[in-house]
Amino acid sequence: MRAGADAAVRQALDEALRKWARETIAAEVGAGDAVSVVHDDPVVLAQVARHLVDEVYRAPGQPRLRIALHYGEVFTSRRPGDGLPVIAGGDGVLCAVRVEPRVEPGQIWVTEEFRAQLAERPSLWRTTPVTGPDGANRINVKKEGGTEPDLWVELYRLEF
Repeated sequence: MRAGADAAVRQALDEALRKWARETIAAEVGAGDAVSVVHDDPVVLAQVARHLVDEVYRAPGQPRLRIALHYGEVFTSRRPGDGLPVIAGGDGVLCAVRVEPRVEPGQIWVTEEFRAQLAERPSLWRTTPVTGPDGANRINVKKEGGTEPDLWVELYRLEF
């Protein structure tokens, strides 16, 4: 999962992660404007995402997070000193990072891979397809101006 926010909501993000992401493999706020959370269970990630959106919205100014969820390989390592897991990268992180800027504020979008994993578990979550600017069901989330290869994904809005 990846969510972007401005510095004014960092405290709300920190508090929400401590409260809602206790069961996750790794959860961290980075550079003041990003949250990354790792867990094997997509239902847990969807629940954490919904709580983060709600908690941050309660902050002054009612900021709206953009959250992208993807199911894919994520590497973790142990932080020196306390041995807590930290996110070290992987395709799962890369995809979420590329999708997040395209998410509408206040919404949670998921990739086809995440949606497929969510469908295998009992939950009340539903997904609605997101179409690209040209009406296509696949969107290239390649970083603007970057030299990396195209990254085409099918995206869905996650709703409860």
